[in-house]
Amino acid sequence: MRVLRLAAVSAAAIGMAAIAAEAGQAMSACTLFTKDELRPFIRNRVFDLMQPQADPVGSGSSCSYAGVTIQLDPFPISVIQSAASKDKANYEIIPGVGDQAYFHWNARAEAAEIAIRVGQRVFTAQVDDDPQGGESPDSVKARAIALAGAAAAKVR
Repeated sequence: MRVLRLAAVSAAAIGMAAIAAEAGQAMSACTLFTKDELRPFIRNRVFDLMQPQADPVGSGSSCSYAGVTIQLDPFPISVIQSAASKDKANYEIIPGVGDQAYFHWNARAEAAEIAIRVGQRVFTAQVDDDPQGGESPDSVKARAIALAGAAAAKVR
């Protein structure tokens, strides 16, 4: 009888695993990109020396690397829409990236911030200025937009 119960539990577990695999596992921010895929968007010399830090955030996840923090599904896009509508001078709508994209230069952090929506998914990134200096805000902005474009292709 014990063997039969174990077999039934095992069969149920295998069935649940197959259903989960078929439905697709939940993506986390740290599994969205490999370090090799992120490297072109980062200008921090210690990027390869530090391990990413994963954290839950809101209804999703965050992954911090030296030079960039990315989030997947941290909050609804309406949070960014609200901030952008209240502070129009500091937010820019970026066409052609996901279904919606908003850019914001965070002068305090010297970082480009971008939030995009692709379907119901939300991706955000804070891309830091080159800590060695010499990089223009437009260059950091271009890297943030390119990273958001790469993310849009992955979460589609």
